[in-house]
Amino acid sequence: MSVIVRIVVESVDATSQEVLNRDVIKDKSVEAVKSIVDLGYTHHEQIDILQKVQDALLNQQSHYLQEELKCCPKCGGKMSRKGFCTSEFHAVFTDHKVGTRRLICTQCGFSSTPSIQSLLGTSMHPDLAKLQCEISAQHSYREAEDILDKKSASMRQINNHDRIRKTVTAVGDVINEQRQHWPQNSLCQTNTFAEELIMHVDGGHVPDKNPDKQSFEVLTAVLYNPKHVVINPKTEEVTILNKSCVASALSDEQEKIKSLAQQAAREQGISLTTRVTALCDGAQNCWNVVDSIASLCGPIERILDWFHIAMKFTNIALSNDDQRLIAKKAKWHLWRGCAEKAIQRMTLLLDKLTVTSDKNKLKKLINYIQNNKDYLVNYKERMANNLVFTSQLAESTVESLINRRCKGQ
Repeated sequence: MSVIVRIVVESVDATSQEVLNRDVIKDKSVEAVKSIVDLGYTHHEQIDILQKVQDALLNQQSHYLQEELKCCPKCGGKMSRKGFCTSEFHAVFTDHKVGTRRLICTQCGFSSTPSIQSLLGTSMHPDLAKLQCEISAQHSYREAEDILDKKSASMRQINNHDRIRKTVTAVGDVINEQRQHWPQNSLCQTNTFAEELIMHVDGGHVPDKNPDKQSFEVLTAVLYNPKHVVINPKTEEVTILNKSCVASALSDEQEKIKSLAQQAAREQGISLTTRVTALCDGAQNCWNVVDSIASLCGPIERILDWFHIAMKFTNIALSNDDQRLIAKKAKWHLWRGCAEKAIQRMTLLLDKLTVTSDKNKLKKLINYIQNNKDYLVNYKERMANNLVFTSQLAESTVESLINRRCKGQ
């Protein structure tokens, strides 16, 4: 005996239970399963079923989709129904053409042809907007587009990377606007105020889409309570269980990133007695962001991030063994917080260099250390005492928000 599995959608009178309409969505023959592919419905079949089931419900809902016009807005005449017009509706995995009632004035001929957008404020279901935002939080917009299209088993214009960016921006603007009106105490994610907070501020440059324009800077700030840092005893992997990350690329004299940094500090339980350890790459705009939270907390210990110091020494890349030894000794002094001795070593090395590019790199490094020597500490001692001295733990924030998201685009 051959068998067919049939999926049917019925419209039923809620009172009499009479079947008003019956649509066959899909017939599938039951045959011997020869491979895993034959088991159940395929991805495309599931999306197709969902498409038709949604259409059946939308067809019934369309009778209620009309403007609430008791009389003509132009002449005051009577409005009467005159068929349907269609507009787009974007569900989570499917796109639809939905009918909305057309109203016509019997006297002047004024026509009301509403759309889903005009009636409900958007043609996109909130579940799709939520999914776009969640995926875009972990991937670039182009990667999010590809992931969403694969989930839907088709390329959808609503999931275009530019549309996703606009959705994320719109949702972010609404959240930020709401946050402005929240009581400060409600921002704290913990029941008690923090005794200590760690703050990392960093920045990166992203090329503008317009090749005629220069790159623009993105500033990021990460704040967390050191009590929320967990180390896996087996792998020694370090994880921050609770942190607040903010970023801004606005050219507004850092007003936005400062405001966001203050919000992030409140989320982490900052108070007037909270001690803050702030690590920066040495740029003045980063220190300015640190200064923005000074009125919210107790003492701030400002530290030049060792991660960036080490990176700058790596970028010199000297070829001569003697030159590398001097650079190594300069770094050795910096590791112990001895700025003047390190600068003396690098000045000695500068006199020995003959390659112009090497000399320029070393001059920049000397200036970098000179400008930030007030923020140098004994890094060796801090490491021995398990005190924070590098932002490497939080560097993934800059990586994901700038490098991974924007790349070279």
